[in-house]
Amino acid sequence: MVNFLNTPMTKANNLPLSMNTYPDNKFSCQVLIKIIKNEYVEDLLKGYLYMNPFKYFRNFEEKNTVGDDLEGIDSSYRAEDVIIKISNDKDELIPNGVFGRCNFHNNYVENSNLFSLSAFSFEKLPEGITKFFLDKNFREFKGDKAIVILDVPRFISKTQSAMESLKNIIQIPNEPFFIRHIDYVSDSYNGRLGVFRKLEKYQWQQELRIAIYRNVKKIKSKPYILKIGSIRSFSVVMDTEELISKGATINKQNR
Repeated sequence: MVNFLNTPMTKANNLPLSMNTYPDNKFSCQVLIKIIKNEYVEDLLKGYLYMNPFKYFRNFEEKNTVGDDLEGIDSSYRAEDVIIKISNDKDELIPNGVFGRCNFHNNYVENSNLFSLSAFSFEKLPEGITKFFLDKNFREFKGDKAIVILDVPRFISKTQSAMESLKNIIQIPNEPFFIRHIDYVSDSYNGRLGVFRKLEKYQWQQELRIAIYRNVKKIKSKPYILKIGSIRSFSVVMDTEELISKGATINKQNR
């Protein structure tokens, strides 16, 4: 089991953006699960973390009901709580109507990449032999396989070591760490979002997110593969549908 509070990068990131903040709540995790298509299973077992750019998640949102249309947004406010005035050529401030949410973002997202997993704790399960089920919404990810990572501390350690060995990989500007469980907030939330905060309607995903910034001069949205070394010895591959419909047998006393 591993307790996540935050996992800061040791390499400095001095870009001049205000630092985001998150609550200091710990999250206990026994397993990580990555929903993936069968054709990509072998690459992940080899330790190739395919990290998509924010652009991918925006397009995913347009095509899929589980996507987050606030992905990559730095701050978000409900329209009814915002008044925007635009000046005209006479220096008059003209009220401008806003619908839905009013969002603000930084251009750092173009060089940022994400890798997401689901992190689960068995603390609320009853003692002894019991069943663990994935939420049915995971079907929307269109991945027929679930890679279950059993040694979470080892996975985190391998990931951190790989990132710290790379010269041009740092944490995303204005984010205090590179890996964290998502902080889920009310749908009526106003304020900073950033990389590690989402609305509570996505809480079923139980997301743990790895986020990097490619600190290079050329700004371009593209995938990035982080090679952390094999995870095969402490992972098992299951059918996603089996975890949803039949569940996995857990002996909580042994964990």
